[in-house]
Amino acid sequence: MSNPPVVLQREGFSLSGRSVLFGVTLLTAVPSTALAAEPEVVEYAPSSDWHLDYAEARCRIVRTFGEGDDETVLYMEQLQPSSTLGWVAAGGLVKALGSRSKFQVQFGPGLAPFEIDTEARYTLGKFGASLHGSNIGNMGPVREAMGVSEDDPPARPMTLGMHALSVEEGKTIEWIEFTRKGRHYRLRTGEMGSVFAAMNACMTNLVEHWGADPESLKARASGPRLLNIQQVAVEVQKTYPSKAERRGESADLKIRVMVDEKGRVSSCHITEITSAENFSDVACDKFTQLAQFEPARNLDGEAVASYYVTTVRYRMY
Repeated sequence: MSNPPVVLQREGFSLSGRSVLFGVTLLTAVPSTALAAEPEVVEYAPSSDWHLDYAEARCRIVRTFGEGDDETVLYMEQLQPSSTLGWVAAGGLVKALGSRSKFQVQFGPGLAPFEIDTEARYTLGKFGASLHGSNIGNMGPVREAMGVSEDDPPARPMTLGMHALSVEEGKTIEWIEFTRKGRHYRLRTGEMGSVFAAMNACMTNLVEHWGADPESLKARASGPRLLNIQQVAVEVQKTYPSKAERRGESADLKIRVMVDEKGRVSSCHITEITSAENFSDVACDKFTQLAQFEPARNLDGEAVASYYVTTVRYRMY
């Protein structure tokens, strides 16, 4: 993930011309320093409210926990409609954990713990070293408790739809725990159903901001399909910035393309770039000029406007 500023400058729910269509009251924070709830678990109580950022290219929600040297920031974000989200934590908890490469995470008590093993290294301003992940774990046990079975036949023809976070699953999450070598550190988030609902509302608003119709997206049977991926890849590779190439720099760019009913690119935006310098939006120019798409279609086989998200990786070999 990229390393944007964490401390939000706007307290309200409006940013960069995007209007907010709802009001939401989230959990009230109770400022507290880190304290030991049990001998083996160190807990970090909230020290701020949740701050929801309706940004131009993403939805992000941020909260801080603990105070002083214990202060820890957590932000969770989505770049597109999804049933999961990415997250970053930094500050006192990360320093106490002692390693950023191998640890266990649990969004509990509802979701099962999972392992993270990464060599990536990012920092977040004054909070320093960070932990990060691209999902929140296995939701299978939660769905079983809700009476949902993977073996159940679908009640209607399968749709790609417009993915969203499950508010019911969010209600099973009350804390996020990080574990390494028998040491447990827990962020007391409080029940997160309202957080997931707020993120879903933000994403619906964002999709409308892109120029798409959320209701049409919910009825998609298939998304756009890039027909000439090899041609586009070759041309994008030719645009490797000469300065970056001389320095041996690499970068990952996340690109979102809007594709109309005729399969034409109507807009292209770089939604995220690694912290490498000397990379521009020329990859979007190539997508706009060259990309040929089979448009998204609904259950009736009708073409509908939709979005296409991909990652362009610039690498030196």
